[in-house]
Amino acid sequence: MFRVFNMGIGLIVVASQNTVDAVMARIDALGERGFVIGEIMAAKGGESEVEYVD
Repeated sequence: MFRVFNMGIGLIVVASQNTVDAVMARIDALGERGFVIGEIMAAKGGESEVEYVD
C-alpha cells in the first residue's frame, strides 16, 4: 500500500532544539525510525510565513 497510496507522515513529535538528540535516541531505542523534517522559527518582519525546502 505504501507504494501506491500516500500513507502520510505518521506521528509527529515537536521537540525543542536542545532535546532533539535525546528524543531521536529514545525513538531509536523503541525500535522506530525517526527523521527531522523541519524546524519552527520566528517569521521575518512579523508576518506569518511558510517555506518549503526540498
